Amino acid sequence: MRGHITSQEMHLAAGGALEPGALLEISRHLETCALCAGRANELVDIDTLAADMRAAISEDEHPGMEELIGYVDDEMEATAHEWVEAHLESCARCREDLADLRAEQGSAGGEWHTWWWIAAGILIAVAIGAGTIWLKSGPPRPAPSVHNSPGPGAAPSDSWSDLERSVLASGRIDPPAILRPLRPPARPLRGVEASLDVTLSPAGEVVEDERPLLAWTATPGARYVVMIFAGDQTVAESRPISAPQWRPPHPLLRGTNYLWQVEIRHADGSSTIAPAAPQPQAIFRIADAANLDGIAAASRAHPGDRLLLAILYARAGMQSRALAELGEHLASHPSDARAASLADGIRRW
Repeated sequence: MRGHITSQEMHLAAGGALEPGALLEISRHLETCALCAGRANELVDIDTLAADMRAAISEDEHPGMEELIGYVDDEMEATAHEWVEAHLESCARCREDLADLRAEQGSAGGEWHTWWWIAAGILIAVAIGAGTIWLKSGPPRPAPSVHNSPGPGAAPSDSWSDLERSVLASGRIDPPAILRPLRPPARPLRGVEASLDVTLSPAGEVVEDERPLLAWTATPGARYVVMIFAGDQTVAESRPISAPQWRPPHPLLRGTNYLWQVEIRHADGSSTIAPAAPQPQAIFRIADAANLDGIAAASRAHPGDRLLLAILYARAGMQSRALAELGEHLASHPSDARAASLADGIRRW
């Protein structure tokens, strides 16, 4: 159970700076805590705040079928679980989908996971661009999972091909929900002095390497100290270095989000932290083993199919890797207009 709501949280909520999951938590607390409800009335326009909360929660993008599956099985990370829960409170359509899934789960019994891993890829691909995914009764066609993978076992090869054809027919892959917590909004600029324009990479995406290479825009004559955080904990910190790149000495945990920053120590003795406001914080995620196992299964089933790998990497949130695979595909298939269009869409995420 959470503690009382702080004044800062009240003002952040009123300013639209909180995620739907956090808004939902505050809303529930206000319903049961007279003390915080009274303080909220003194600090902000509580009616406007309530309306803004409802709008922020209800106007969010609908969760995909694979996200509802993860919610039903209680296999989502906390941030994603809160987002789906917040959305369900205000979306009757998704609640109906959730009820259908739970009914299907009950009827499928122990074969539930097997059925999902087989069916999800085709259902997702067919529904791309349609805005919603409807679960049909009866025996589904075999297909792989995309967001979450079936593990090391390979799906039937024709199912991977069906998935690829369906995505190409739709002409697009939308940014997966896993990227939302990795792409926070820009921060308010405090003061009048302009900050250095320093770009950090990776940021806003999922990466495969457990020891990713962190790189940033160089500042002439500067030295750097890199810090990586998981929540409130510092998990890695470099010594002062002169090169504008660094790799953590120990593997980071798979399936975990990390925030990182660089202290830039200038030649005149001053220092700055990058990214600085108004730039958003730099957050990346280490890909979980299950997704990588699924992609490896697809690679074994279709060796050399760069386009299929690009689709799977993209739907797993690995934007840079997806674009690299598409680049390889287009190098050998320069006239593939559909693949080029797919790459343009992913590049604009």
